[in-house]
Amino acid sequence: MRTLNSGYVVKLGLGLMLISVMVYLAWRTLANPPDSKLVKADNEFGFRILKELLKKDPGKNILISPAGLALDLQLAYNGASGRTRHDMAKALRLEGMSLGEINRANGRLTRMLENPNPGVKMDIANSILTGKGVRFRPEFLKTNERYYKVKVSNLGTSKPDGTLALVSASRFDAQWMYKLDKSEYDHLPFRHRDQDWNDVEAVSSFGVFRFRSSVSGGPKIIRLPYVNRHTSMYLLDSYAEVLDARSREKWMSEMRQTVVTVCIPVWTTEYAADLGSSLKALGIDLSSDAAKTDFGKMCLQPFNVTGIQHSARVEVREGGDRPAPQQRSAYPQAFLANHPFFFAIRDDRTGLILFMGWVADPTEGLKPSD
Repeated sequence: MRTLNSGYVVKLGLGLMLISVMVYLAWRTLANPPDSKLVKADNEFGFRILKELLKKDPGKNILISPAGLALDLQLAYNGASGRTRHDMAKALRLEGMSLGEINRANGRLTRMLENPNPGVKMDIANSILTGKGVRFRPEFLKTNERYYKVKVSNLGTSKPDGTLALVSASRFDAQWMYKLDKSEYDHLPFRHRDQDWNDVEAVSSFGVFRFRSSVSGGPKIIRLPYVNRHTSMYLLDSYAEVLDARSREKWMSEMRQTVVTVCIPVWTTEYAADLGSSLKALGIDLSSDAAKTDFGKMCLQPFNVTGIQHSARVEVREGGDRPAPQQRSAYPQAFLANHPFFFAIRDDRTGLILFMGWVADPTEGLKPSD
């Protein structure tokens, strides 16, 4: 009879322990999801910021992470008072939520985003950078450590004295659940804003996807799931009405399992911007004279906010290890992303939009070798 050696037993035990930890983390997230009110607030805030950015650069690719940006700003909200606190609550859609509710919901959100997901990786690197002479209140740092995990750094002489900047950086990388490859269509004619048509590199698939047709008005929408099953990319072939929450809810409810030929460009969007002016348009002006003294719950002395930096990166390429489910259909649908389009990466367990963006030119972020 074969006997198990001690090394194998140890490896097996460690493997089972790791699986148990992963199962527990997943269970804890599902048992304690982020508050639905906060999810709705973060999503609405994201659409409003995207709208402001589109006004400035309608012909450029734009990408934001509502989840990542909201975490940074809502931590700062903990330190605000007076007019600044009122304006932030209104712009961030936090009215009617207590600070305790907001922090606990963000703590659950932070844990959810940290959970290991094979094939899906989301990195949120938020930070608060200060110059010499800025000292944080211990209570604020405790709140950050417990719920937000934002990196707080004093840059000393490399940043002007008495200044503070919020920095939010989010990155996403994931494998598709179903194959999107170049076997059927490797290029797609794409109509740019100036009406010129150019061939762009593309990937495609055929099978059953959740889909909404445009027969009854509104956009075509397709859901492309990632390998972890609860994170998906949604593509909309138009953007005109997407800012209306009721329309979005209605459209999502009209998605059905449908046989679809889907063809989308290969693209990479790496976007960075100072959001100070866009936030000001929504009612948040952290550079105002009032804001200098309204953050007494954050720091021990007044400071100047010198920037609200946000960057995000999403790459779309071929991948997937199995074909989409197949089904006979006399009238298969088609989703061809052959003109500027909107997309969102969504956590389907909670409805939280992790990333959203506008692709005006799929070739914008690609290097010649891509």
